[in-house]
Amino acid sequence: MSISGQREPEAGPRGSSGAGFAQVSVAAADIVTADVLATAIVAGGTAMLHRATDGWEIDVLAVRRNGELLATPGFRA
Repeated sequence: MSISGQREPEAGPRGSSGAGFAQVSVAAADIVTADVLATAIVAGGTAMLHRATDGWEIDVLAVRRNGELLATPGFRA
C-alpha cells in the first residue's frame, strides 16, 4: 500500500529555508501507516524521515522543495 503526503509551500514553517519536503510517498503494509508516516515526514522533515525509516518497514520517495529526490531501495528499483 502506498500513499502520498503533500504540503503547499505557504504552509511551511515561517522563516523556512525551503529545505523541507514538497511531497512524500510512503509504501507500507497498510494504508493507515502509510498515511500517518507520509504526513509526519512532510511535517517533520529529514529528522522524521530517518526516524520513520529506522522504526518501520517502509519505503519512501521524498521530493525536497528544491527538487532533490530521496529514495529508499524499494523506490529505486
